[in-house]
Amino acid sequence: MTAKPSPTFLKKSFFWLIILAFPLALLFSIEVLLRLSDYRAEYQELFIAVPEHEDQLIANPSFSTRYFPAFRPQVAPNTFLHKKDGNTFRVFVLGGSSAQGFPYNYYHSFAANLERSLLAETVGLNIEVINLGMTAINSYVLQDVAHRILPYEPDAVVIYAGHNEFYGSFGVGTSQFGLGNAIGVKRLILHLKNLRLYQFIERFIGVKKEQTQNRTLMAEVVKEASIGFEGDIYYDGLEQFDVNLTSTVLAFTEKNIPVYLGTLASNLADQAPMSDNPAALASFEKANVLLREDKSDSAFHYFELAKEYDGIRFRAPKELNKFIASYEQLDHSYVVDVYELAKQQSVNGIPGNNWFTDHLHPTAAANQAIGKLFYERIAATHPKLENHLSSSTISLDLALSSFDKTYAEVQISRLLFGYPFVKNQNADQERIRFESYYNQQLNRSFIDSLAALTWRTQRQSSLSLTDIINSGTAQGDSLSVMQHYVPLAYWQLFNKNLLLKGANYALNNRELDSQSALILQLAAKNFPKELFITSSLAALYLVNQDLKRAEFWLKKAESINPDDSSTLYNFARLYAIRKDSVNAKIYFDKYRKTLEN
Repeated sequence: MTAKPSPTFLKKSFFWLIILAFPLALLFSIEVLLRLSDYRAEYQELFIAVPEHEDQLIANPSFSTRYFPAFRPQVAPNTFLHKKDGNTFRVFVLGGSSAQGFPYNYYHSFAANLERSLLAETVGLNIEVINLGMTAINSYVLQDVAHRILPYEPDAVVIYAGHNEFYGSFGVGTSQFGLGNAIGVKRLILHLKNLRLYQFIERFIGVKKEQTQNRTLMAEVVKEASIGFEGDIYYDGLEQFDVNLTSTVLAFTEKNIPVYLGTLASNLADQAPMSDNPAALASFEKANVLLREDKSDSAFHYFELAKEYDGIRFRAPKELNKFIASYEQLDHSYVVDVYELAKQQSVNGIPGNNWFTDHLHPTAAANQAIGKLFYERIAATHPKLENHLSSSTISLDLALSSFDKTYAEVQISRLLFGYPFVKNQNADQERIRFESYYNQQLNRSFIDSLAALTWRTQRQSSLSLTDIINSGTAQGDSLSVMQHYVPLAYWQLFNKNLLLKGANYALNNRELDSQSALILQLAAKNFPKELFITSSLAALYLVNQDLKRAEFWLKKAESINPDDSSTLYNFARLYAIRKDSVNAKIYFDKYRKTLEN
């Protein structure tokens, strides 16, 4: 027989159980109390309701602070329906500042261009592209965000990320957390950040480190300023990308959600190595010699080699593209070759300043090209789009306004005047150089000076765009008015009067059909029952001989008011163009009766 535990043993066991359970119970109680008191409640959810529009959600700007000790990256203010219907095609975009659209405002990101391509080339779908791109985030954030997206039923996920694996949040070369490079430890920290108690402790003991305009974020985060090619830290960066990206992709593909991964491109021809690595500098110099000798293929090889040897790793190594390319073999996973696109659209096949504003952020034109490339791959592979694809006669492309151009130039110049682009200067020298450039912008045109001031003072862009529109209206400059009205519409998507005013202004000029259609399409998302919007879109597409879209919007208008005279008249025109005389007569007779009444 087995001997029974003695009473003394049982008492001691119970005593130690109480001793061990007490601190756990105490911590649990504190966690519950913090939650009940709504401690930092505004920081918990990735998405929050849009104020005064509870049926819509938007990315929570406070949520991203969990990834940085003293920095809040901006997130595009894309809205989407809280309750998704079967007629919605919803895409989430993940990545760093290149996905966010830096240095441009969010409506010039490749994600916004993808959305406009989907709007222009599909009929009958509510298009939602939610851009979650954030400055300085890497694969740790991707895998942390992935499971938070799943409840919102994405139809597709787009990923363009990898440049921040060394210096981004939780990166192997960052000074932000000092956690070492154990993947499990960093993931554990991210899990603990979900606890209010951990957030309280982190906030209590954390040292607030304010970023100033004397140093850019790139200069602030670097710990291991030089990361040797094929050294331990280099391989740590590759490993974390591979492990975290696999976790991120599988989170979606295992639920049959297609993932579209972009290969990474960066400035090769016009970005000298940022480090003083002799091999990198020698390769860059040799590449330029070969280029002058018209040996483009060899020059490309050495430009890329210079980037690989560059110890300051703000540009992703080509090994990451090998990882990304391998996902083409995974079910529901598709590779979109941005790297190859950059080569095809660059002089001598070597990406440079024609495609990038700096070392890796695409120009506005490049963002447009990337957006279209993602669209083409999604359109070719996604079954939900199959019955809705239809080329439009009206482009919804958005040209870069004078305001947005200068705003981006000032922002990117602040980066380029600092470390690591300019070496051997202190913070004061950096500041003086930039101030000189900034003052030049103030002495240029009204729009240029306003754009520069908007960036410096963090003024709302919508206010400055309104000032520009009012000035253009007073001067009778309709081109300037509409060039800036569409960007203003992106900042004011729930301002129905403003949207209708802009659309009505553009509708009076046939040369502005593209701007009219874009403003009306944006307005239709949030005001689907507004008759002026649906009937105007119907008339616009009808006059441009896009009969399929004209019929779609006419039916929308008819569902709102079946006796609307303009809708009946346009239905009659539609059927007349199709040579359907019977239906043309039926609708024309209905139209005449409305005039008699």
